[in-house]
Amino acid sequence: MFCPQLKALIALSDADAASEASRVLERRGISNLLSVKCTYDAIDAMVKGSFGLFVVDAPIPMTLSRPGVPGGIDFIRFIRMCEGEMGEAVVVFLRSKLGEVNLLQVRDEIVTVRDSGANCILNHPLTFAKFDEYVAPDLVKPRLFLRMAGYTGPCRRRVKIPVENERRKS
Repeated sequence: MFCPQLKALIALSDADAASEASRVLERRGISNLLSVKCTYDAIDAMVKGSFGLFVVDAPIPMTLSRPGVPGGIDFIRFIRMCEGEMGEAVVVFLRSKLGEVNLLQVRDEIVTVRDSGANCILNHPLTFAKFDEYVAPDLVKPRLFLRMAGYTGPCRRRVKIPVENERRKS
């Protein structure tokens, strides 16, 4: 379905979720996959090669020596700081906490991930339906990419709204 040379990096804290995401991507024609256990390994892989798709969650540790320090959102920011095609790659963020009661905390996490430059924010697990509806359109037809002082990432506008050039008359 997709370009066979598209490389995907999966940085998920849960091994079962990583294998499920790998299975979904392979079934959709993305066979060049790399799964890592921490963001340190992910950055090392980024130095060695270029990736067009990233699947990340928040609890992925920064390093294996410090497993309690989550680094997923900072890793998305790092991706967006990269120059070239890899900095504009599609980034899928998977939320792992489905049973949260504190809606303010959930909202803050979603806003932080959105502002860090993720293309889409989905709940675990990554399924075929979610991939086809939310991820595939960005792979087939990438959105306009913005680099500004306060935001670096894909354009978040979904609908084009016509803008009138005439000023209001008082």
